[in-house]
Amino acid sequence: MDMLVEECSELIQALQKFNHRHGNPDNVVEELADVEIMCEQMRLIFNPVRIDEVKKLKLERLKKRLCP
Repeated sequence: MDMLVEECSELIQALQKFNHRHGNPDNVVEELADVEIMCEQMRLIFNPVRIDEVKKLKLERLKKRLCP
């Protein structure tokens, strides 16, 4: 899990640089890919079915907020 935290930190840094117009969009994409890979590894550790259930509920809630 420490690796996921590290990758998320690197993504945050890349996003902050990009947001302040000092960053490269390719760096953001690379860090996003790293975070996605680590998240997939976390799915193997935690219950992927439950993750999908929670994700579905959150997406439904978001849809209701965006399209009342």
